[in-house]
Amino acid sequence: MEIQEVQEETQEPLEPEKRKRRNRVKNPRQQLDDSLKQFDEMLHNPNLKGTKQAELLIERASIQKMLWQADREDTADEAKAAIEQLTAKSSVDTAKIAELEQRLQSRVHQPTVTLQDLDTPRLRQHVNELTGLVGFLASEISDEHAKACCAIRSILKYGTAARLVVESLRLDFQFYWLGLNSNQTVETLRDMLSRCQDPDGQNAVYARSALEVIHGCKVGKPPRRRGSDDYSHLAPQFD
Repeated sequence: MEIQEVQEETQEPLEPEKRKRRNRVKNPRQQLDDSLKQFDEMLHNPNLKGTKQAELLIERASIQKMLWQADREDTADEAKAAIEQLTAKSSVDTAKIAELEQRLQSRVHQPTVTLQDLDTPRLRQHVNELTGLVGFLASEISDEHAKACCAIRSILKYGTAARLVVESLRLDFQFYWLGLNSNQTVETLRDMLSRCQDPDGQNAVYARSALEVIHGCKVGKPPRRRGSDDYSHLAPQFD
């Protein structure tokens, strides 16, 4: 039985505005939902004959079956799309794992280089040549103040790696290292210099050199005077 025939018996004619809205194009799902609503409205009509009501119930059940099938198809489509997405992701992950395993295998087979491998005769010869060159350059510096300044600059720039240079200058690396790692202010260096009895001693040479290198203060070496070892009157000269 057609829905249109039942509407003619149970419903009033549609108004122009409602008829205009009814003519709008809807998707199949919406059309089925609207049909169910129409059937429900017609089934609640007390004037509907028993035969017509039975036919409407059959038609309504048919529409419900179509909606149920549409829902199953939608669910199947969503599940299929999810499976395809997971399959694609699994393929990407599998390729990534294979790449990582290959990289790991290549690292495992790489030869391990030890210090003993690096200790070759050619390398030892090169190290000896560089050590001899550093010693030669250090021997060319005869002034004690210049040696101390060179040692201080080397430690400030290279740290413990400057030990070779400092020892090649015939200076005590431990003394200079500890001194530069303490609080070397202008006041402490001037106090050290004022307490030095020998102007050519290690402390005096270090203090004058540190004042010059670190703080830019040039302090001349005082002349040795008989009967007096007090240099507290000396003051640094700033450029």
